[in-house]
Amino acid sequence: MSSTQNKNTYDDYQVKKKESVKHVDYMLFGGFSKNETPALFVRGSNPSMYADHLSYNAIDIESTLRGIRSTNLEGPSFKATPQLKHLPEVEYFKTDPTFIPQPYYHSTEERPLYLN
Repeated sequence: MSSTQNKNTYDDYQVKKKESVKHVDYMLFGGFSKNETPALFVRGSNPSMYADHLSYNAIDIESTLRGIRSTNLEGPSFKATPQLKHLPEVEYFKTDPTFIPQPYYHSTEERPLYLN
């Protein structure tokens, strides 16, 4: 009996290889995961950001917070000073200002029923 499946042919191998390469390129596309213009929202919760978006020396700050090299007996201790980045604020929609009414004042000097 002859085989009717094309599983081990050269052309089928090339098709599967091209499919695999396209799938990897799609999954590792940087446009989905890296924000080119990070910004903070004016209203609402802010999205998660990489530490590099918030400061210039994020790795040194994290090392200080975790206590790495805090008990170094060979050399000087390590203490990083934060060098923070300024992120712009983005407002996606305008809202009307909220007006709060004056508190109610009840006068006890007036009659309760004005027709009496």
